[in-house]
Amino acid sequence: MILTIVFLILLGLLLLFAELFVVPGMTVVGIAGLLFLGAGVWFTYDAYGFMAGNIALVFTLLAGAVVLIRSFRSRFWEKFQLKDAIDSKANDDDALDENPVAIDEIGLALSALRPTGTARFGKRIREVECITGFAAAGQAIRVIRRDGNRIYVKTN
Repeated sequence: MILTIVFLILLGLLLLFAELFVVPGMTVVGIAGLLFLGAGVWFTYDAYGFMAGNIALVFTLLAGAVVLIRSFRSRFWEKFQLKDAIDSKANDDDALDENPVAIDEIGLALSALRPTGTARFGKRIREVECITGFAAAGQAIRVIRRDGNRIYVKTN
């Protein structure tokens, strides 16, 4: 019986470790790990009494805490971290452009504007917002307003 209890607790710890580090979210793996841990502790209480059950419970909690703490200290999580950052802004090219998109400039919708999409003004491609609702790809549009980097257009 003792081997069964040890097996259940170790299997539960292994599944919880896999849940934390391999399988994202709360899945069947994590639930199974909790069930195996609970079964191992329950069988210990049932077969060996209150004192042994408490020892098994404390051991299980300490082992789980040690695994979690060691994983943070060993920088194991850094392998899964996203280190790249997006620091660009919409239409950021306009700030560097010597000839930015001007009000009343005519352009061509490259994608369907529902109400936002992509448009071409000469050689410049910008993200725009159509205030008249929708515009089909290939339709002529005109700039009616600018608000910082946002370009508002309407169908021509």
